[in-house]
Amino acid sequence: MNTHHITVTEKGKQFWAECNGITVTTADSAMNAAQTLIEGLRPSLHNSAAFFVVNKTEPHMAEQGTHTFIVYELCGRCKKRDFQDSTGCHMPAQLNQQGEWQCERFNQGVTP
Repeated sequence: MNTHHITVTEKGKQFWAECNGITVTTADSAMNAAQTLIEGLRPSLHNSAAFFVVNKTEPHMAEQGTHTFIVYELCGRCKKRDFQDSTGCHMPAQLNQQGEWQCERFNQGVTP
């Protein structure tokens, strides 16, 4: 399963998040910082990825200004969780000889 563990640190009135070399800062909430960060990762992820963000912050950690999130990467079309190959996809379409593929569940009759 593709998961991303994100720690958001509250400094003053800013929320800082970092994952895979990308850093974001927001002023509104820890959840928004995590969501903004995961959108920054999107170009390097599967073409139809959708994300399910779960707040795993314990109350005593939130009081200290540290928030923990787990982000589950899912196919936005068939909810497949592992993108290494097309096994388990409801309607995979092979794109090239290198094994790249995409989900075609809602693209029936549409040329990719």
